[in-house]
Amino acid sequence: MTPTQTQAAHKARQAFQEGRYAAAVKIARTVLKTAPQQSFFANLAGLALVRTGDPKGAASYFAAAMRGDPDMIDAQSNLAQALIQSGAAGKALALMDKALEKWPDHPTLLFLRASAGHALGNPDLTITAATDALQI
Repeated sequence: MTPTQTQAAHKARQAFQEGRYAAAVKIARTVLKTAPQQSFFANLAGLALVRTGDPKGAASYFAAAMRGDPDMIDAQSNLAQALIQSGAAGKALALMDKALEKWPDHPTLLFLRASAGHALGNPDLTITAATDALQI
């Protein structure tokens, strides 16, 4: 991050922590216009949008964060949660299955796989994934 981006990150994080979600999104969007690879800002904007009740809008920011940093587990798990909240549990499940290929013992990913299974009405998947998550 550049010094200007670091200052913006501090301001955006502070706005988020104070519950000023629109301000956090505005700061993040400003940075992302010139530095779309900055995953921190995309992820933060997504989190702020989730807090305002817009998981569909948040999903696009989480996906952008993943494009900037494919190994950002927070962005992947945040995207899965937003997809589940948006009624796209099947997409969340596919995302978790792909992520678990890389990180097979990650409890958050396993838990989200269980959440997607529950949302899809699949008790076997829900129980298996939840059990796997608890055994780690």
